[in-house]
Amino acid sequence: MKLTLKEDPMTQGSSDTAPEVLSGMPIERLEVSAYRFPTDLPESDGTLEWDSTTMVLVRLTAANVQGLGYTYTDSITAILIRDVLKPIVHSASSPASADPGDAGLEL
Repeated sequence: MKLTLKEDPMTQGSSDTAPEVLSGMPIERLEVSAYRFPTDLPESDGTLEWDSTTMVLVRLTAANVQGLGYTYTDSITAILIRDVLKPIVHSASSPASADPGDAGLEL
């Protein structure tokens, strides 16, 4: 199976700012972390109240290029990425799983 990292559609067509597309490069490392930041005061949306915000951060390395992504979500998302997605990404990008006839996994 081939892993392809696709360009951000917002930057496609702009040759001076478009990121390089990595195709078929094995994922060398995937790290995930969750950070909890307290709010100054309790916050509310009218239905729930909270006193902190959680950010999940993912760092991916392929071909000595690092990608960084984050989202504000519950810490369970970091566990999902670590326990479910990370093994899938690593096995899909390993050279042993490469199949020239396979269209691959696109992220």
